[in-house]
Amino acid sequence: MKKLSLKQKIIILIPALFILISIVTIIGTNLSFLLSQELHVKISPQQKVIQVQNNETFDVNYKISTNKFWFCDATCTFTVYDTKNNKYILNETQNSKDLKNKNITLNLDTKGIGEQIFYVKLNCKSTKTFLCPTDEKEYKKTALLTVDYTLNTKEQEIINQTKDNLQEYIRISTQLNSLDKYFAQISNIMTLSYDPKTIEKINSTKKLLINLWIQNEYTTLNDRLNNQTMTQLSDVLNKAQKEYNTIIRKYNEYNKTIQILTNISNNFNKLNDSFNFYSKINNSIKISNILNNIEKLKQLKSTINTPNLIELTLIDESIKNILNQTQNSISVYNSQIQNEINQKIAELSNYNITINKTTQCNTLKEISKQTASLNEANKTINDTEITNFLNYCLAKNVSLNNTITIPKVVILPQIEYQTIQTIQDNKPQCCINNNCTNCEITSKTPIIFIHGHSFSKDSPIEESLTSFVSFQEYFESKGYVNAGDYLELEDSNQIWSKMAYPISISASYYSIIDTNMFVVRKTESIENYAIRLKEIIENIKEHTKSDKVTIVAHSMGGLVTRYYIELFGNNSIDKLIEIGTPNYGVEGKVESLCSTMGSEKECQDMTKNSVFLTRLNSKQTKIPLYIIYGTGCDTDKIDGDGIVTKENVLLNYAIETKEIQGNCSFGKYLHNKMLNDVTVQETVLNWLSN
Repeated sequence: MKKLSLKQKIIILIPALFILISIVTIIGTNLSFLLSQELHVKISPQQKVIQVQNNETFDVNYKISTNKFWFCDATCTFTVYDTKNNKYILNETQNSKDLKNKNITLNLDTKGIGEQIFYVKLNCKSTKTFLCPTDEKEYKKTALLTVDYTLNTKEQEIINQTKDNLQEYIRISTQLNSLDKYFAQISNIMTLSYDPKTIEKINSTKKLLINLWIQNEYTTLNDRLNNQTMTQLSDVLNKAQKEYNTIIRKYNEYNKTIQILTNISNNFNKLNDSFNFYSKINNSIKISNILNNIEKLKQLKSTINTPNLIELTLIDESIKNILNQTQNSISVYNSQIQNEINQKIAELSNYNITINKTTQCNTLKEISKQTASLNEANKTINDTEITNFLNYCLAKNVSLNNTITIPKVVILPQIEYQTIQTIQDNKPQCCINNNCTNCEITSKTPIIFIHGHSFSKDSPIEESLTSFVSFQEYFESKGYVNAGDYLELEDSNQIWSKMAYPISISASYYSIIDTNMFVVRKTESIENYAIRLKEIIENIKEHTKSDKVTIVAHSMGGLVTRYYIELFGNNSIDKLIEIGTPNYGVEGKVESLCSTMGSEKECQDMTKNSVFLTRLNSKQTKIPLYIIYGTGCDTDKIDGDGIVTKENVLLNYAIETKEIQGNCSFGKYLHNKMLNDVTVQETVLNWLSN
């Protein structure tokens, strides 16, 4: 057989070598795609707070980048989403090679004081080719931009003026409503001159003005509350108060008249007595005034007995005159009677006779008796008038039959002035999904997503933080604020404190804060990770002004959290929700693979029956604990999620557990797929809500 020349060997070897390299590359690439993310995306800063005045233009700069396999090509979409108005204000798609840092210029159409939230997102996916065996999964990163807006100088000047005018409008309209209610109570006995429709219009306008204030429409409100409006309103109030004063005056006159009539009625028998007495003594005193007054009262009787203010006050003066004359006549006649009696008593006293003064008739009888005794003794006293007096006293049932029925005094209802509403300064508004509520520093328990073990100690931290992207987007759709990843520190220590909704944020125990920077360390024990988790929890509590946090932990993240509770107690944890956590460890092939590719120390801690797990499971975790576990996958010939067996997940003191049935394929385990399962996400949300 003829030997091949060197040239021929090279010609044959080069294609063979190329084929071999291609095969190794393809196998290696597919293996890399199975074990690690093919694409990593970054946005910086992760959280940003900007303070502006209304209608002020401002810029925000973002550093964006991707890290991908060199033979893969990727397409990225960069968006800025306004959560208040539910709209995109920027949406750009370009090749990852063309990605550049983004400068965003914003001018918010805001009013009043408040906080507006924007999501800055970068979504990228690789394009599938022969050398890039991607499944074209989309990799996402979210950054949170919070804009605190406040009043500008012009708005503040308008508010100061408008608030005083609005308060005055409310004060006047409230008084008018009180008067209107009062007028309605007496409308059956009083004809009113004001128009109720005027009050209705004023009330309608007041509601509109208050609504403008609440909506921070200060300029429009100021235009409505001009000088002409305020003058017209004051005129209406003046007319209503004048009406009220007239009513009070007329009712006072009416009741005064009734009181006089009552006095006459009480003395009417005496009036009858006086009339009869003086008619029997031959009109020694003229009684024409009494007779005339009685006739007038008889004529006015129907009017007097009608308790209507208008009709009575029309003849008010004439009634007063009649009553005054009658009162005067009674006084004169009673004085005359008393004078006659006193004269006879004086005459008898000349004869040393004392008369006790009791009633008129008893006194007259005593005088007559004593006079008769004197006449018998020839001490003559003219007793004609006394006889006439006695004849009157002996008369029975003498009456003029002119009894007057007096109407009752009218008791006016008391006017009840309504409480005047005080205009309060509008509180800052926090808006999301077209729903605005007051921004208040209140405890809103944040959700911290804690990832699991990284199968490669050399992979970037973003790979671990990406675990809960789907979870956070689901929570975002349910009203939670998606705060992305906790990888950078904001200067403000209350970055999320005013938000009206709780936040969800992914955090990593692989990171450690060193001189205000996050440094990644992935080769330590679970105990060290628990200490780092404490720092994360304390910082997030400070940023949210919350007393506690809720932890949703995947895989080893549940062990980190449980050991944190063992070390530092449960005062800072509201709930712990575990997803696929190996509470009793991993074993078999998974344990071997973990030690080979992952961090050795954490893998030792997670090994079944390890010293760490034995110590951790010797006590019950004192926190409301919820567990989700997967079944349907062969996990070392035991049912589980492909990484952890069912029996190694469950703890008997968990409040609730949820089984997720699924399947596994090479490199795609239910253990990880559960994080993207809608049933898992709904279950976690329900547990949080309860």
